[in-house]
Amino acid sequence: MEIGLFDEVEVVRISDEDQLAELEFAEAQEKFCSAACRWHDTKEPKAMEAMVEYEVKLLNAFMTGSDKPIMLRAWAAYRRRLLFHHRKES
Repeated sequence: MEIGLFDEVEVVRISDEDQLAELEFAEAQEKFCSAACRWHDTKEPKAMEAMVEYEVKLLNAFMTGSDKPIMLRAWAAYRRRLLFHHRKES
């Protein structure tokens, strides 16, 4: 008997809260990267304030439900990627 690609299809429902949290995370990520690039280019204090504001939002969303040290290391790697690789990829 062969198992095909669609033999085990499951319907997964995502709550509205989860979808909103995901959208807010993506928006905060985009705004953080934008503020970081603006601060890097201009050294404006307002850009640094915006960068810190969105970094706090990202960190809170990233750490939701977990207080494990491994998540802080994962956050550090993620933040580094946003700050240093974002420009090259964009």
